[in-house]
Amino acid sequence: MISTILTTTDGSKHAGRALALAADLANKYKAKLIIMHVMGQGDVPEELAHMAEVEHVTEPAPANEPVPRAPIPRPGSRSDANQKIHAFIGDRLVDDAVDAAKDKGVRQVQRIVEDGDPAGRILEVAKKHGVDMIVMGSRGLGNLKGLLLGSVSQKVNHLCTCTCVCVK
Repeated sequence: MISTILTTTDGSKHAGRALALAADLANKYKAKLIIMHVMGQGDVPEELAHMAEVEHVTEPAPANEPVPRAPIPRPGSRSDANQKIHAFIGDRLVDDAVDAAKDKGVRQVQRIVEDGDPAGRILEVAKKHGVDMIVMGSRGLGNLKGLLLGSVSQKVNHLCTCTCVCVK
């Protein structure tokens, strides 16, 4: 039986599809749904930087320049501005996902926003909460490094001890 499902969101199309499947499964099995976002390291993806700009978390880019990309320094050296942007983005993504799950009729929804290595944090949360199934997008907003070193979904799928569904 499935009693706890973990799904992750990063604002990508695949994450949106994963959320839809996870919400459907949570409804069917009357399971608790945990929705998680891990604030990664490196540059903010253009789509998320634009969202922060629209929500007035960052200053708009001049019309003749590309959308600014806020670097995320390694833990311990994060500037207040970068931390504010990433916290806002993570909270907003999870809040929107929680609303979408509740709109689909999911009754038990928990939100988690973490910082650090995405695959490691997802696995830690799955273990801590006794997750029966992880549902995540097969491809997120990762960069070239993700293609070369392996995606988060590949790492989680390989290392998790529960069922893992990767959604395209």
